[in-house]
Amino acid sequence: MKDKYKTKKELINELTELHHQINKLEKLESKRKKIEESLRISETKYRNLYDNAPDMYHSIDEKGIIIDCNETEARMLGYKKKEIIGRPVTDFFTEESKRLFEIQFPKLNKEKEQLNLEREFIRKDGTTFLASLNVFSEYDDKGRFVRTKTIARDITDIKRIENALRDSEKDYRYLVDSALVGVFKTNLRGDILYVNKALLNMLEFETPEEMKADSAVVRYKNIWDRDVLIETLMKRGKVESFEVELLTKKEKTKNILMSATLDKEIISGMVMDITERKLAEEAIRESEEKFRLAFENANDAIFWADPGTGLIIKCNRAAETLLGKKKEEIIGHHQTTLHPPQKAEYFADMFKKHLSHNKVVEEEAEILTKSGEIKPVLITTSITLVGRQPIIQGIFHDITNRKQAETALIESEEKFRAISNT
Repeated sequence: MKDKYKTKKELINELTELHHQINKLEKLESKRKKIEESLRISETKYRNLYDNAPDMYHSIDEKGIIIDCNETEARMLGYKKKEIIGRPVTDFFTEESKRLFEIQFPKLNKEKEQLNLEREFIRKDGTTFLASLNVFSEYDDKGRFVRTKTIARDITDIKRIENALRDSEKDYRYLVDSALVGVFKTNLRGDILYVNKALLNMLEFETPEEMKADSAVVRYKNIWDRDVLIETLMKRGKVESFEVELLTKKEKTKNILMSATLDKEIISGMVMDITERKLAEEAIRESEEKFRLAFENANDAIFWADPGTGLIIKCNRAAETLLGKKKEEIIGHHQTTLHPPQKAEYFADMFKKHLSHNKVVEEEAEILTKSGEIKPVLITTSITLVGRQPIIQGIFHDITNRKQAETALIESEEKFRAISNT
């Protein structure tokens, strides 16, 4: 009886330990779901910031095809986003802007330059507007081109003022004084000769006299910005889309987009407050970075696949660890290659089922590692939008330990029942 009692005690301890392990696995499962929810929230925040930014945003591929744009751009061009994405960016340029694009786009991709340009866009109704563009290309960690991003702002009013200056000094004065953009004149030292009402408001002054009394010179936050501006004006006679930080009367920092010309040692220029745009860009960058970090550092393997082809287009570090493969060995292959080949047809059917369900689907499956090991996983699959393009997202949670614990628990319970019945 003593031996039987010790055996039962050992089994009870074993059952207790297995229950403890299962509880730990359940907590890990809860953590996985929180990470998944965090990814969804990050993507939603990023998309809201991107779509509601004050400026036009779009991305193009190496052929100049628009692969994404925000709602602001769609609204300003008079289209729906789905009418823009997939078309050449030149479809929305005037003929002259198309010609300049064909010249400068290859240079941007080859030399990895960031360009400040002006382009004339054409709306759906045939009307046009001039925009200031900040254009830069993105590359992966191996230096391969990924996409070109453009941030654009309508500067039609600024150009209207410039044209008015050429046409009529009187009309110019009226437009300058009532303009929404800031207008100024200084000498090379920076002494203020003239500012309009918009610039006074921008820098929180009441009158030109108050601004001159507070500081006789333009209030640059960084003095080297002024030096770069002066040097460029001395060499070229003008600057366009020059970004600089100015200080307001209350010492607040304003991000300014400036265009200026130099004539007989007098600098005439116009400025636009882009502080909100900069804040929106920074918020978008932070949101992108948070999403990227959440994606890359998630404990579970995450795969993105193209719904049309089933090819894997993106995965995270945990995916490399789970499969024992490098990303380049995973991306570009069909998602059914993640699973044992003898079950390829089953997983192909599962893939089709995921496409037909516009909801989150959870089910257990098996994956095949590079070493040939087969592991059980819990796959959470959903259709999500990335850049307005649908992708299949699969989150693979390794349940090897859980399966082993469940098997051991069943075996222990059977042993316990067998001993108890003797």
